[in-house]
Amino acid sequence: MSDDDYPGVLRLLSNDRRLVVNPAGTRYALQKLVQADGCSFWSGTSYARLSTLIAKQADKVEGLADACEGLPDDPALAAPDLQAARQSVLDAFVSGVS
Repeated sequence: MSDDDYPGVLRLLSNDRRLVVNPAGTRYALQKLVQADGCSFWSGTSYARLSTLIAKQADKVEGLADACEGLPDDPALAAPDLQAARQSVLDAFVSGVS
């Protein structure tokens, strides 16, 4: 989730802010681009519901509520293709181990 090209990005809020869903589809995360030791990565706080994220972060991030409009409250519904791809990898791993 910390990579620039993470496939679970739902909305870019600015050059250094984005909204993502985790690979399992269980949490939303509001991420900020962090610079440390010459490297950059995305880091942030996650929430089980979009409504909670908005309630706790909207006053800190301009335009957040508007950017989230149309997204489901349940993160499992936000990026079903991402969860399906993850499950496919997990299933292949289990099949190869058995």
